[in-house]
Amino acid sequence: MSEGKPDTNTKAATLRVNLNNALSEHIELASPALRAVFDGSESGAGVTAALDENSVAISEAIDSVYPGSKDAFLELWRNHIGFFVDYTKAAKASDTAAMDKARADLDGYSDQASTFFSEANPNLPKEAVKDGLKEHLSQVIQIVDAYGAKDYAKSYSL
Repeated sequence: MSEGKPDTNTKAATLRVNLNNALSEHIELASPALRAVFDGSESGAGVTAALDENSVAISEAIDSVYPGSKDAFLELWRNHIGFFVDYTKAAKASDTAAMDKARADLDGYSDQASTFFSEANPNLPKEAVKDGLKEHLSQVIQIVDAYGAKDYAKSYSL
């Protein structure tokens, strides 16, 4: 570090950039994957495989901060993706009971993931993490609902 100038060439800065990139990629992959599920498109297999590779990369980034957490985090992460797939399939079928179950599963995920992070880092209050997760979960459900209503502009803008 030069005198008086901050050094951005640190492990923390590198992690933040890498995690931001991986999470951005997650959204770029999850959106077409859910659209493929809704449409019943076979093209979803490739996107789904890339989404899982991305999930592994995210779990490795998390593990670099909380060593030994990779497998537990990856299971939680994959579960939440599966719950969105369940919701999407239920929305396509207009199966409100299955949609409600998927929403409940996603609520359970927000509780489990917020517990995971608050236990890994006592500086992360569980409720603050949970609130952020619930916002994300709600947004994705709105995306699926807008897509199902054929309001593609709204779905893409969300």
